[in-house]
Amino acid sequence: MRLKIKIIISFLLIAVNYNYSQTADVIKGCLPLKVNFNSPSLNSYYWDFKDGGTTTETNPNHIFTKPGSYTVSLNEGKDGRLVGTILITVYPDPIISFTAKPTSGCSPLRVAFTSSIVIDTAIKVVDILWSFGDGNSSTLLNPTHIYTNPGLYPVSLKITTTIEECNKTELVQDFIDVKGISASFTISKPIGCEVPSIITITNNTIQNSKHTYSWNFGNGSTFNGFDPKLITYTSKGEFLVTLTVKDESGCESKLSKKVIIGSPIITLDGNDSFCLNAVINLNNTTEAESFLWTFKNNASASSSTKRNPLVSYFTKGIKTITLTASNGPCKTDTSFNIFIQELDTNFTISPSNCTKDIPIKLEAAEKGDHTYIWNDSIHGKDILNYIYSSPLRDSFYRFNSDTIYQSIEIISSLGCVARGRKLFTHERPNAIMVPDHKEGCAPLTVSFSDISESKEKIIKWTLFYGDGSSNSVNSMNLGNHTYTKPGEYYVKLIIENEKGCIDTSEGFWIYVGEKINPTFSLDKNTICIGERITITKTINDPRIDSWHVSTDNGRFSHCWTSDIATHQFVNDVGTFPVIVSSEYNGCFSHSNEQQTITVKGAKAIMTHMNNCARPYEVMFTSKSQNATTLKWNLGDTTINDIDSFIHTYKQRNRYTVTLSAEDKQSGCPANIDTRIIFIKEIKADLNIPEKACDNVKYVLDAQASVDVDRDCSKGFLYILPNKRPRENNKDTIHHSFSIPGRQKVSLIVEDINGCRDTTTKEITVYSITPDFEVDKKLVCIPVDLTFKDKSKADTIIVSWDWSFGSKQQNPFYKLTDQDSNGITLKITDINGCKDSIFKAISLYKPFTKIQYSKGTALCIGDTVQFNAFDYTAGGSNLSFDWDFGPYGKSNLQNPKIHFDKPGRFSIILNYKEISSTCKGSDTLKFAIIDPPVAAFDVALDTPLCYPQIFEFKNKSRVDSTVIYFWTFDGKNSNRLADPTFAFSKGTHKVNLLVQSIFGCSSSIEKEFTLIGPEGKIAVDKDTICRGEEGTFSAIDLVDVNTFEWEFNDGKNNFPNTNKVKYRFDSTGNRSVFLILKSTESGCEHIDSASIFVPNVIADFTNVDSLSYCPGLAIFKNTSTGSDKFEWNFGEGLTSNSKDSIIHIKYKNLGKKSITLTAIDSRSTCRNVITKEINLEDVIEFYKFPNVFSPNGDGENDFFNVAIKPSYEQFITVTQFKVYNRWGKLIYNNENPSQGWNGKFEDVEAPVEVYAYYIEIQIRDCNNQTSKGNVTIVR
Repeated sequence: MRLKIKIIISFLLIAVNYNYSQTADVIKGCLPLKVNFNSPSLNSYYWDFKDGGTTTETNPNHIFTKPGSYTVSLNEGKDGRLVGTILITVYPDPIISFTAKPTSGCSPLRVAFTSSIVIDTAIKVVDILWSFGDGNSSTLLNPTHIYTNPGLYPVSLKITTTIEECNKTELVQDFIDVKGISASFTISKPIGCEVPSIITITNNTIQNSKHTYSWNFGNGSTFNGFDPKLITYTSKGEFLVTLTVKDESGCESKLSKKVIIGSPIITLDGNDSFCLNAVINLNNTTEAESFLWTFKNNASASSSTKRNPLVSYFTKGIKTITLTASNGPCKTDTSFNIFIQELDTNFTISPSNCTKDIPIKLEAAEKGDHTYIWNDSIHGKDILNYIYSSPLRDSFYRFNSDTIYQSIEIISSLGCVARGRKLFTHERPNAIMVPDHKEGCAPLTVSFSDISESKEKIIKWTLFYGDGSSNSVNSMNLGNHTYTKPGEYYVKLIIENEKGCIDTSEGFWIYVGEKINPTFSLDKNTICIGERITITKTINDPRIDSWHVSTDNGRFSHCWTSDIATHQFVNDVGTFPVIVSSEYNGCFSHSNEQQTITVKGAKAIMTHMNNCARPYEVMFTSKSQNATTLKWNLGDTTINDIDSFIHTYKQRNRYTVTLSAEDKQSGCPANIDTRIIFIKEIKADLNIPEKACDNVKYVLDAQASVDVDRDCSKGFLYILPNKRPRENNKDTIHHSFSIPGRQKVSLIVEDINGCRDTTTKEITVYSITPDFEVDKKLVCIPVDLTFKDKSKADTIIVSWDWSFGSKQQNPFYKLTDQDSNGITLKITDINGCKDSIFKAISLYKPFTKIQYSKGTALCIGDTVQFNAFDYTAGGSNLSFDWDFGPYGKSNLQNPKIHFDKPGRFSIILNYKEISSTCKGSDTLKFAIIDPPVAAFDVALDTPLCYPQIFEFKNKSRVDSTVIYFWTFDGKNSNRLADPTFAFSKGTHKVNLLVQSIFGCSSSIEKEFTLIGPEGKIAVDKDTICRGEEGTFSAIDLVDVNTFEWEFNDGKNNFPNTNKVKYRFDSTGNRSVFLILKSTESGCEHIDSASIFVPNVIADFTNVDSLSYCPGLAIFKNTSTGSDKFEWNFGEGLTSNSKDSIIHIKYKNLGKKSITLTAIDSRSTCRNVITKEINLEDVIEFYKFPNVFSPNGDGENDFFNVAIKPSYEQFITVTQFKVYNRWGKLIYNNENPSQGWNGKFEDVEAPVEVYAYYIEIQIRDCNNQTSKGNVTIVR
């Protein structure tokens, strides 16, 4: 017997009608959190934000105002399927503050800062940035800072977190008060080559008679006073000039500057080892006027004159660098070596095999005290050993090959990083075997084929046949095996390859059976056509998998597992053999019994044929079987009884024709065949224009056609000239005629009977083809052009319309640079046919450009070679006219100019093509200045919302020693190269002054405006009924350029509207947001208000499912959100009942209108609903019998009210009395559930007539009584 196993395989289906799932631009953040949602394409949308807010908008945005986790869901409609969910996590807004000790004192003031950061534990602070207000900053949690200059300093603290929306900045203005005075002085020439050298010192400190000024010049001399003026140095060396200033409060300020006399003293700072290809920044702290660096050995540059050059090396090893520092004629030379490191990323992989778990050994070629990171995450040494486990079999019982990615990352002690990777493939063998068949009769011989897979050669195959035998072979020819006994055999194959790897195949069953003679019985052998027969399988052999019955010319169909099969004979009469077969494990056997089924009676079969030439005539013919009598009903009151005839119908219509056939001798009822006859009169009609243009679509109208069958995209066949015929079910089509001349269009229509009609119409098609020529092919504007019309038409062209405005056939026109690069001609013929053509005009323009080797900002003394390339594409050359402003003019193509005085001017080059005189020009603005050039940049958040910490990056161009002077808002200053400063709301000015040691200076000032809008919501009431208006106002607005409202309903946001009146369509706790924005910076502030909208819904149902009492209606109140109710039932019936079930008794039947008003007494919100019901007369659901037979046979043994089972719960028998013919009471409702059993005092009552009186009570209705007689029969 075959083992029947149902295997259910679940596949993960990806719905193809959705391009992508729902998304959110932010899934985590701090209050308030605005999230923009995006959805896939759906039929409808219903978003539930799980904070009380919902919307049906496609791609909504929503603001979360309370911390928590919200699983936002998207459904396809409110009650539709769930598309998906998104988890939105909202954290409390971080709280940051700080303290300082001390907050005031003399300069230099040492201040210790302590931060306080209150933040959710799920958020990590990844960066802290302090700005101390003097340009300095810190990234420590609790830093200490020294203020060197007097003044009031703002302090700010910024935290950067793992969630960008939770970043925050706290700023306190004038937080640190540093007292005292700032020492300041300048040295005219801090570097001198000659001995003795005289320098001039200028004191820039604020002069005050109460202050003291002490100088130390570093050469053993000092001075007490404000201005030392000239100082003479008589020896070579480095000298430190120091100014000490004390004010009246005792605060002291010191400033020191270096003076160098003689040759420079080279001082270098930094490392001596670097990575290959790394950019090396040589930190030169030498004080000198100029520098010359020399690089060799595959460097990115051979030399440089910058103070701190950048260089890279492309090969490893020791490199020599030479530096020459100069002070005028005084020079100092030095050479030093650096080491360039290169890491080898090559590594080896131990050979892999085909086993399940294999040891892997990775060994790096680079050895040393390095950090090794294997496979992106494993930190270790230069050798890594681990065990690799191959993947499990897939759903097809296969081992798939696995490509393994191996990588190495080496980090040296210098910080050099190198990466490499390799791949290797691991393959396991797959044993796979297939049989030529899996079932059949014993003895069964099965041939097996091997389709196993192995990277290595397979050397052994072992088959297990499932019957206790097996076989091993050394080739893929597996042979065959014979199963001699019936049964089920589980077969599998084991293979072994030359590396010793073994695999066992997925097993399968071989089913072997034997013939089992099926026995059966028929409930009847002779039937009338249309009757059913039942065939029962009588053999009870459990090995049989299925049995099959064949009769009625193969029409018999049944369930092969059921023991009983039935079939109705409806097609033919006659005698049909019955063939029964059984199946056991694929072995089939036919029954030895030979039985037949005889089907008697007549089979009605009619045919008919319509005559298209005479559409009202139909020929009817009977093909009935065994019919002795016939009866035709032709659907128009005509009756006939002959085999074949022609019938003429009087009008077009649809007729139902029946043929009744009967075999009187068989005793079987008549058999009926029915057909639908359509009488149609097909008529083709086509309406088209008499004239047409060859480039216009026209309507071909066949709407006047009659009796066309439009089923299945047919009915109208349009025969079009030079086109494939078009057949469809449309009575109107559009068509353009592409070939001119006299043409025919035919329409063939067809009705439901296949009859056709044809009509043909003629049409004349006129062709019109615009064209023109231009007298010149390639032009340089402006140019005079002559246009010649080349248009053709089948008739007379009456108008020409040129895009430059002319109506002439062959116009002249001057083309200028105001015209487009093409001309359009539109023409019209005498029939109104139109067409147009566009032709491009090939234009060229002579072109050249000012070229030079230096920038537009030049230094005094620069000589620049200017170049302009010639233009010859137009077949000529250019002439040049240079204008250098104060430096003169030139007609050379490539002039050279020497700039010897500063200024700003424009260089103008005018050029002209010699042959066409077409002109062009190029302009370049120049500035002749002295270095340095002050410049700075700052990376700012977008938008620029207050407060902000600015981290300035000095971009000044310098080639010598310089001093930086930063000023913030005209008061706070410092001399750092890259300062940090915090700004609050408002407009702030930042000025950078760069001064060289030679007195040249440059400054730059930038202005930054920080805007932060302010404002809040005012609401007239915090509880609003659904559909009721609430008034929302924006108040206390500061720095607000634009604002909008967000009601989270996907509707109007009321931009820049104050006192918004809004109606809520949804209920619950609703959040209203006011989004304040600054258009200047994009900053925004969000204020919110909570509104409660009661969910008052009036609703009820009519719960009376059975009509048992005239005029009775039962209502169930299903309203929600309400505690008061007003009912109006009609007929003057009302109620204020709070009961959930209400019974109402109407006087009259028919349609009733019921109105329910649900009211929330706290908010006075209400909702009204009206429904109609139809009270119909009750059906008869009880009767009083007039006879019963109490003879104990279980049928009619009791006399009682006969009630339909579904109505028994509504009726109670209150009185039940039975009297004999003498008026004696013999039964008085002693057994209400069963009634009278026909006995009196336990003695059977005689067979006669008795009188009864019965009263019944119908629930919620009037009582009913009945009087009558009942007869006992036995």
